[in-house]
Amino acid sequence: DWQSLSSLGVVLRDLRRYDEAVQAYRQALAIRPNEPEVLGNLGVAYRNMRRYPEAVSTLQQALLASPNDANLHFNLAVAYRGQQQREPAIREYREALRINPRLTAALFDLGLMLQQSGQDAEAIATFEQYLSATGDADAEGAAEARARLQALREAATRAPAKAPPVAPP
Repeated sequence: DWQSLSSLGVVLRDLRRYDEAVQAYRQALAIRPNEPEVLGNLGVAYRNMRRYPEAVSTLQQALLASPNDANLHFNLAVAYRGQQQREPAIREYREALRINPRLTAALFDLGLMLQQSGQDAEAIATFEQYLSATGDADAEGAAEARARLQALREAATRAPAKAPPVAPP
């Protein structure tokens, strides 16, 4: 049945046997087409294989069937990030957080994307929100978030004040 094949795919994916996982997911989809859980898992397998275009299209297909699944939006954001598509990644991280504000991995990744996009003030607020939500539960992530916050704050204090635009003569 499709559920057994999907479960097999998860086990194979966790073992990093991605090609076999993809086969199991495809077999499950042959039995139950457009099943969002299977499509989501297939999309994650593609993402782990760095097959980002396939990951994006598969996760988008899953979202058609389950548009309010925060994890699908999160995984789509990560696939966009893998393709260096910052704006779609930011949009999907925000959507994941709109649906599930406690999805701390999305908060952290959103902070990274905002920082990389030069949206420093929003990155600072996002990393602060991440630290508030996680405390020290994720010691490694908290340490990185604190380091990024410090760098962002230092850059903000070093940045010269922007002069008002000068009107042409």
